Amino acid sequence: MNILVTGATGFIGRHLVARFINAGHQVRILTRGNSAVPSEWIGRVDVITGDLLNEDCARSVVKGIAAVVNLAGVLTGKTRMREVNVNGARLLAEASAQAGVSRLIHVSSAGVVGAPATEVVTEDALCHPHTPYEQSKYEGEQAVLAVTANSKLETVVLRPTTVFGEGPRSGKDSLLEWMKAVQRGRFVFFGQGGVANYVYVGDVVEAICQAVANQSRGSAVYFVADPAPLREFVAAMADALGVPVPTKHIPAWAAYTGAGLMEIGRRFGLPAPLTIARVHALTCRHRYIGDRFQRAFTAFKLIGYRDGLKQTAAWYRLAGAHL
Repeated sequence: MNILVTGATGFIGRHLVARFINAGHQVRILTRGNSAVPSEWIGRVDVITGDLLNEDCARSVVKGIAAVVNLAGVLTGKTRMREVNVNGARLLAEASAQAGVSRLIHVSSAGVVGAPATEVVTEDALCHPHTPYEQSKYEGEQAVLAVTANSKLETVVLRPTTVFGEGPRSGKDSLLEWMKAVQRGRFVFFGQGGVANYVYVGDVVEAICQAVANQSRGSAVYFVADPAPLREFVAAMADALGVPVPTKHIPAWAAYTGAGLMEIGRRFGLPAPLTIARVHALTCRHRYIGDRFQRAFTAFKLIGYRDGLKQTAAWYRLAGAHL
């Protein structure tokens, strides 16, 4: 199958393109040229340099393509996020519809829900995105689905929760820091009952592959999720690292108080290893459910966070992360 991947040189994209190559697909990628194309792709991937925001480029790059996977996204800069995450997504969908592409997989984020009203979160939850990034991703979804409603293009919107896995990441690697804290016996639980809403990159790639291969199911929105009680997730992390499972904990109120004081200290140049956002993440009780995708695509089988953490820890060690 001829497949176009945008955002191919990003974290998920590198795993996905490698999977498509190994499966024998003809892969085309669109890149702005500011990210290095892996050497092992040379001669095996059709590399097009261009800008997704250019209408002529968007129309040209989808010619002869059966399926499009849109992983292109920007995390910072309000104006740029709107350009790429909303307008770029719309242009790509319109070009795909006009070119007769049969399937568009648009990768969004579970963050578009915003602050969920219930602890169990499904695709039926009303979306109230808070941050500019969440807002841009939600508007991008809506733009793509609006194109789909007026064309024969089938669109699957995938909303992964926080994606982890082996391979280099841009920016701060919070999972590596988390693993180091567990390995060194410094990790502390805040309160009780937190949920880890993480999903292994291999499972996200498999979900995309299933959505590409199984057509005629209609356009839909799905979470890609593998939630676990935080204590079980951390226990699996400890097992992957070969260290004892952390047991220390402090009340959530004490953690929030400490984080607040540290953030005040940051204004005066003092170190702040703990933030309110971090405490919130480790006390969150919301559980994003990916059952709808698994019911729609019955061949989809999760690798799961336990094996994912083992593979990730092994990669970090090979990469010299001193775990």
